[in-house]
Amino acid sequence: MAGRVITGFVSDRLGNRRVVWLGIAVAAVGALMFSIRGPLWLAAPGLLLLGLGFAPIFPGLTHETPRRFGGRAYRAIIGYQMAAAMLGASLFPGLVGLAAARLGLEVLGPAVCGFVAALAALIAALDSRTRAS
Repeated sequence: MAGRVITGFVSDRLGNRRVVWLGIAVAAVGALMFSIRGPLWLAAPGLLLLGLGFAPIFPGLTHETPRRFGGRAYRAIIGYQMAAAMLGASLFPGLVGLAAARLGLEVLGPAVCGFVAALAALIAALDSRTRAS
């Protein structure tokens, strides 16, 4: 919650796209800290950075949608964004839980790093296909 409040103040100055990429960078650092086998003092701040990094991404992408797609199409696209977010929030924790149950908890770190990398790749593809704000 704190990350989204901070994002509100920062996004007006930096713009949505920069804030989203800043969030991805913070989340990537957090994912790496979380995935390194080491002491708890390294993993716990990693989880905090993951949360702070992910906080601006969904609102930033949603707020940027009218500028990216314009016209009347953005309303439907925001609906798809909401549906995809709910689907992801429903499926991914269960899939990672199943993988952790079968392969061990060691799968969590690489899975989180993979999800952050996939998110960065998808947002990079989106940025390259839509006009700049």
